[in-house]
Amino acid sequence: MAQKSVIWRKIWHSLVILIGAVLCVMCLLSISPSNAVRMTMAISGHPKSALQCNPRHDVGLSKAMQADIYTIQDQYGYNRLGMRHVVLFQIHRFWAFHAATATYRYF
Repeated sequence: MAQKSVIWRKIWHSLVILIGAVLCVMCLLSISPSNAVRMTMAISGHPKSALQCNPRHDVGLSKAMQADIYTIQDQYGYNRLGMRHVVLFQIHRFWAFHAATATYRYF
């Protein structure tokens, strides 16, 4: 009986360490805006496209939409929650971290 509790404690400890490591990696990846775009794509279910794409800051669209906009190449665009062919991402900044949300041209 005592061995079972030791085993479960080790499993629980390993799981907590794994979750903590994943959260740390996600925080470190979200420091740059382009990595925030990649992380959003990977979380949305497109990890292969996230690794292959090269997000770029679009100065013209950022000025027109009055937001910090990053774009990806058309070949890596994808469909998400009723939005067809997502290639634009709005960047939100929280202290040193960034978060990207899929957006569309609304001007």
